[in-house]
Amino acid sequence: MDAVEKLFRGFPDPESDERDIRDQGSSLTQAAKFHAPLAAFRHTTSVDPDHARLKKHVESAISGENSMDPNFFRQKIVELALSKSDIPDDGSAKSKLLLYHRWIGQGRKDSARPFLPTAASLQDDSSLAYLPSQLVNPYACATCGNGDAHACQGCLVTLDSQHVIFKTVYCSKECQAADWPKHKASCASLKMIGRAAFLIRDLFIMFQGFNYTDRVTGVREKEGVLYKFVATHDELAFLGKAVPQPFPKELTSSDEALRACLTEQECDEPYSTFKCVVDYFLSPICKKIDEVQVDVRNAHQPTTIINSSAVVNGMLLTHRVLQVELRSGEKVVIDLTGAQFGWQEPVSHWKPWASQRVYGKTGHLGYGNALMVKNQSNMMVGIGGGWLPKVDAFREKQVKAMLSAITDTIQTQQPGTGGSISKVLKLPNYESFRSELMTAARHALETGYAELQASKKLRLYWEASGQGGNHQVIDTTEQSEQVLEKVWLGHAEYRRHKNYTPMLQTIWARRCEDNEVVTAARRLGLRLRFTSSEGRSAGPMPGNTPANSHSFLSQFQSLDMINPDGSSISLPTNHSPGGNYTPPTSPEEIEKLLQRFLARRGA
Repeated sequence: MDAVEKLFRGFPDPESDERDIRDQGSSLTQAAKFHAPLAAFRHTTSVDPDHARLKKHVESAISGENSMDPNFFRQKIVELALSKSDIPDDGSAKSKLLLYHRWIGQGRKDSARPFLPTAASLQDDSSLAYLPSQLVNPYACATCGNGDAHACQGCLVTLDSQHVIFKTVYCSKECQAADWPKHKASCASLKMIGRAAFLIRDLFIMFQGFNYTDRVTGVREKEGVLYKFVATHDELAFLGKAVPQPFPKELTSSDEALRACLTEQECDEPYSTFKCVVDYFLSPICKKIDEVQVDVRNAHQPTTIINSSAVVNGMLLTHRVLQVELRSGEKVVIDLTGAQFGWQEPVSHWKPWASQRVYGKTGHLGYGNALMVKNQSNMMVGIGGGWLPKVDAFREKQVKAMLSAITDTIQTQQPGTGGSISKVLKLPNYESFRSELMTAARHALETGYAELQASKKLRLYWEASGQGGNHQVIDTTEQSEQVLEKVWLGHAEYRRHKNYTPMLQTIWARRCEDNEVVTAARRLGLRLRFTSSEGRSAGPMPGNTPANSHSFLSQFQSLDMINPDGSSISLPTNHSPGGNYTPPTSPEEIEKLLQRFLARRGA
């Protein structure tokens, strides 16, 4: 038997894999079942065209830098399956597993499930962007059940004219009046939670757009999947740009794609960094709030991130939402980051949402769990010398500024509410006042970002080591002005050598050796170099795109990347971003280029 076929026969088949995931609640728990087949495959040979690629992934999954990631090889199977234009259904274990994992990567749609019994599902896949209204809204009179002549306008919540989220219908005004004593509490609760969820979602999207930490270079859609291309932070570090940066909206083709990019792998952020805003709007109108962790299915358009070291499909990651019990006793879901799966509504009744979108068991977590995990992570990263906790501190400051602007606007423009969120969300002129709140929040974010730029803090620089280097951020204005502004490269200089990091490193190291720079750095407590003996791992050399993403990138040669200026370039196969670049191959060539570079600068 061919080694590749034997490898796939050793994995759980789709039927048992789905059964185990549904029983145990998370795809991550199944990764251990891949270990034995992977170990047996390490030293095999095969004529299968995918053998070399699989062998490289197997080595990384067992003993490489990804050996601690239990989901790594499952991601690689999804990546391989999505990269193929055609997977023949020839009865082999390989084809069966690839078809299964392509189904996972494209959204686990019930209507497209391979090999497995088809559950009750939608006939029209396009409606999967929204919950089907027949699961959400009764079409019979809430009083007598005889008809649906009109809806209660108090609790009617719609995403647009065609997609209804909350709706209570009656056959006549008489039936509506008869039902009012029972419906009154539910009506007010549904109206408030509907308005609150959309407002919080839009505030979070706005916040993310102003304070984004990844460097996105392209966004493309292909075969039902949205791909977000993310480069390293090298450009920001060598040019001295601040993190965070505004998201490059011009790379996205629609508001839906923009929201997907801004929420991709960010399902913890609304309930950690953004939690004070969520608390402010939800706590006064809810009886109970619970964080729930789920695996998802029926994703309309899942988002995949392609960065310098990995290809990560969001369908293999757990998703965090809120289960909220209203004052009326009804349970709803608040999903502020569902856009990464192509879902458009941020709120729905809990039961139909779970029946349509949850894959397996739900994991109930205490409200505040995401914040606790975030704080623990930042503490560990901070001990290790990472820069993300400093950026998170700025992001938290931005959130507090937003919330302050919102509360000030309520107090000054709606004094009659006494600051009560319940009253604010029931205002007759709520829609126009909502615009005022969004404007105030936007102004607070713009002011905070302008102040960051003026302070010259949180600008990235490269902290060198013998093994490569780490990105770090500036703590003070003086460190920028008196040290690193003498070291950072100009845009033209960076573009000339951006595809060959050793050249950039050499230029950087030469400038850091300048006596004036060394003296100023020492005086201001700025370390431009470190050694691994100082207790912190040097990490990978920046700028290098590992080979494990090359084969996947090569599948996108028919697509173009759109530059900020509107021009387009074909996706490269050897670097991302960049192009076909032939670097110097010897220290002598590097030195010659460096001398020419320094001569042009007058050095």
